[in-house]
Amino acid sequence: MEIKELPDYKLNWNIAFSDNNLDLLEYVVKVANKFHSSFDGEDFGPSEDPMVFNNRYIESKLDLKEKYERLRSFGYLQDYSFESYYKGQEKSIILDTSFIEKFLDLQLQNTISAYGLDASKLWYLILYVNDFVKDLGINAWGAGKFLLDDLNELNEKLTTTTEIILKKDGRKHFSSERKQTIKILSIAMKHFINDYNCIIESNSEDSEEKLKQLGLSGVIVNIGSPLSFRSVVNVDISYLQYKFAEMLLYFLKDKKGVNPPNVKEKVYKEKHFFVSMLLYVVGLYDEDEETAKKKWYEPYYNDKDNRNLSNLVRNYKNRKFPNTINKIYWK
Repeated sequence: MEIKELPDYKLNWNIAFSDNNLDLLEYVVKVANKFHSSFDGEDFGPSEDPMVFNNRYIESKLDLKEKYERLRSFGYLQDYSFESYYKGQEKSIILDTSFIEKFLDLQLQNTISAYGLDASKLWYLILYVNDFVKDLGINAWGAGKFLLDDLNELNEKLTTTTEIILKKDGRKHFSSERKQTIKILSIAMKHFINDYNCIIESNSEDSEEKLKQLGLSGVIVNIGSPLSFRSVVNVDISYLQYKFAEMLLYFLKDKKGVNPPNVKEKVYKEKHFFVSMLLYVVGLYDEDEETAKKKWYEPYYNDKDNRNLSNLVRNYKNRKFPNTINKIYWK
């Protein structure tokens, strides 16, 4: 089995892929558009992830000197020496393609054939999904609840609240059940929201100054963004496994495995088993190698159905993924 290589293309986010790139990234485009579509401030559109992934794949084949020269040939880094570029890139996260031999295992290739999938296109899909999931959950930027969402919820709850409790260092600091106190807080919130909306919607040049006069300096920049570039989050691996499974099960939802012709070995056609095998291939587990292979890659180990992935999906499908922001696939 030979994986078809992605051809290089001019590094410009504003132009379309070449036909060859679009063809080999067909599966990537489908999944990226579902799980990470782009947003221009008004509307959602096709994901930019395939372009980012395409470039990461090409650069994964190059050393830093070759990457530097490639970017310069496209008109970038003209004012940067290689030494300056090296200092900024020596700790950069490279696309992981190290599991190619596991992917080419005959047992997995037979399963891929059973689903009638193009092995090269699937290779790029699992490279992308693995890259995206780890980017979302390993050393990712932490993100909290939007401040405006918090304030809107507070405003809504104040209309039905019967007691206000304030805490300091985990202990009750103040409490009140007086209706008048709660009503005044509710009125104050309504005034705040009204004043804020009037200033923002005016789009005037002195909007920031007006907010400053109200004691809300910096609100234009900060109130809508929960992103903290100083907060680094590492998500529990079970969440990453679920996100990986969710994305690939979506890709497989309209596909069905059948026994491929001329294949005598047992083929694992159940979708959860198939995705479980792929999870093992990319190394998304915390067990030792032998245990992980028995748990995730050999669905009928000891002639017993392996339901590890099915159980994981059932347990996590209604849980909210921790609030994080991608560093690489951030657009």
